[in-house]
Amino acid sequence: MIDKLHKIKEYKLETFHLAVSIADRYLEALSRQETTPKVDFVALATISLLIAAKLEQPISPSFSKMIDLL
Repeated sequence: MIDKLHKIKEYKLETFHLAVSIADRYLEALSRQETTPKVDFVALATISLLIAAKLEQPISPSFSKMIDLL
């Protein structure tokens, strides 16, 4: 999911790697909990990419445009 959004938006490769890292750290933190909640992977992928794009891209992404792409 992250890779498709990344290609559509033509983000830098660093943005993709950061998004995957953010998602991985979140899932790892969830695994430490006694009860693990269900994960919406589409939402996780979208939010991770948006956070990464906010940090890495020269032009901040539009949340509404990203949601429309989904």
